[in-house]
Amino acid sequence: MLEGSQAEKDAKARGDWEAAREEFKKLQMEFDKASNDAKNASLYVDWQNGEFVSPSEQITPEMLTQVIERNQTFLGYAHNSLKMLKRLDKSSEVLQDLLVEFVEAVEKMRAEKPDDLMAAVNVHVQDFWMRD
Repeated sequence: MLEGSQAEKDAKARGDWEAAREEFKKLQMEFDKASNDAKNASLYVDWQNGEFVSPSEQITPEMLTQVIERNQTFLGYAHNSLKMLKRLDKSSEVLQDLLVEFVEAVEKMRAEKPDDLMAAVNVHVQDFWMRD
């Protein structure tokens, strides 16, 4: 659910999927380390420079704001997935027709612009998710 780095986006734009994957792995490792460090700082007393440091001394308002914003974003993604599952449960035939339409539209755009596949997919994914 992480937004890709500029290096990853550039690699995708070039069609260099191996470089894009490597760039994402770097971003993922940095994110995991920062998240784990923040989690530990918020849960445990630490020993720094010969003194105990409490969680309230380590967690800044900026860090809290980042966590809140990230949670809102990720919960928004989960909400979209839940909407999709509810639609599938209510009427699988309707969703099947939407998926067929989506695949056909992406294939058409790919044929028209073979060098810009990601743009084609992104346009149609966005359109697909925004439907009621």
